[in-house]
Amino acid sequence: LGSYREFLVVFFPKNILIGQLGTYDSLGNHVPSFSDPIPLIGTISHRTIQTLGDDLFFCDVSGAQSLRRAIVTGKIEPLRISQLVDSDLQTDLNRLPLFADDKTTPFAIFDKRNYQYMLFIPNASQEDEVSETIAYAYTFIPELKISAWNKVRRWNWRTAVRSLGDTIFFSSAAKVYI
Repeated sequence: LGSYREFLVVFFPKNILIGQLGTYDSLGNHVPSFSDPIPLIGTISHRTIQTLGDDLFFCDVSGAQSLRRAIVTGKIEPLRISQLVDSDLQTDLNRLPLFADDKTTPFAIFDKRNYQYMLFIPNASQEDEVSETIAYAYTFIPELKISAWNKVRRWNWRTAVRSLGDTIFFSSAAKVYI
């Protein structure tokens, strides 16, 4: 699940359902409307979904995607954002079985201070074999027309979380880092 403006976004492995919130029946019950499915695009893990401003980023089997509202129609449309790193990203994603357990599944965090969607992909499918979590950092500043990818090696994070003060905390095993 993800949220995007007034929409509820329900992700499946190969489909996305966009639910319009704020619709009520005659009895006053909230009845979301799921009338705008996006076929053939999904997510490999709920841990890759990150909402930021006018975008919702996530990773599917073919790379990193964004959902944006179309200016003319107002509909939600997918946009592939990883074209520049797709070959490397595909190589790293193909090392993992689809929909691995939470200990070896890819995950992401959005760093608000640096305008970066950071996608982390373990280099092995078994937790005890993971020696590196490869990071793909997508710097995205639309106001300055900046959109760039950076691949970072030799990290071994298992999770990441953003505090209320927008500080990013990473963890590896039982250790937490700022």
